[in-house]
Amino acid sequence: MPSTRSRTRLTPAARQDQLLDTARAMVIEQGLQAFTMEGLAKTAGVSAPLVYNYFSNRKALLQVLLRREYRRYVEDIVQASGAAKHFEDLVRVAVTSNFDHQAPGNLLPLLLSQPEISQAVRAEQRRDRRKSATFLVRRATKQYQLTQREISRPTITFSFRPSSVS
Repeated sequence: MPSTRSRTRLTPAARQDQLLDTARAMVIEQGLQAFTMEGLAKTAGVSAPLVYNYFSNRKALLQVLLRREYRRYVEDIVQASGAAKHFEDLVRVAVTSNFDHQAPGNLLPLLLSQPEISQAVRAEQRRDRRKSATFLVRRATKQYQLTQREISRPTITFSFRPSSVS
């Protein structure tokens, strides 16, 4: 007797998320070079033409995936930074997020290493770097009660005294 299981039609947004989630898992598991649109269709349990309805080609799909993953990464950092009470907490957030970013199984470094894919977030990265730098300077200025002059002309003095040789 044939199966009477009915299929649930996903909304376009839900279908796109499903395809991106599947692509993410495939790239992490199999690598970027092994990832194909046809393989995505098979793994996601949909037809190849359906995948192409959402993404015109592999590069376009990977760029959308990168934008999504990059936004999630930035949102996580913004949330963690917002909870920081002290400047040291911000430094901890920055260092931790950088290590997490480079951890095995993280998709961002892999996608960002591909120039044709990474171009999708270059402008966002530049903007976010400027915003981060401004934010950190303001927080450091507030916590350490620095003046505008001290910020614009940092002076670091090291004194070196050779130890006496016995």
